[in-house]
Amino acid sequence: MQPNLNHVDFAANRKELHMRQPFILATGNMEDPIQYNIVIEKILIEVGTDFTHALDVLVSSFFAFNVHYPDVIKPFYLFLVEQVYEIKKKTPGITEFSSSLHLGRFLNEDNDSQQSEEDPLAME
Repeated sequence: MQPNLNHVDFAANRKELHMRQPFILATGNMEDPIQYNIVIEKILIEVGTDFTHALDVLVSSFFAFNVHYPDVIKPFYLFLVEQVYEIKKKTPGITEFSSSLHLGRFLNEDNDSQQSEEDPLAME
């Protein structure tokens, strides 16, 4: 377990701007993470073993600590906030992307219903 502590110290003490923003730090390995942590301003916050919970805490931390999303991954956070959390900010780019997702779902549903009408034995 000692090597994981070194990684935690290393990540928490980075000086680059993007490393000061909240981010998830997993200890363990890719196949079997032991623990998820949120790191913000060199402070390590343990959030458990569930990645979904860690991601929820991460996204919430931007609001709780009133910090900006890092530019390199800002579109990802905006997508999560608008589409998963349904907090609508009408961000250009994200709005168009989500509209295309909704249109794609509509077209697939319409296509599926037409197929069912044409072939009554078609599987749903």
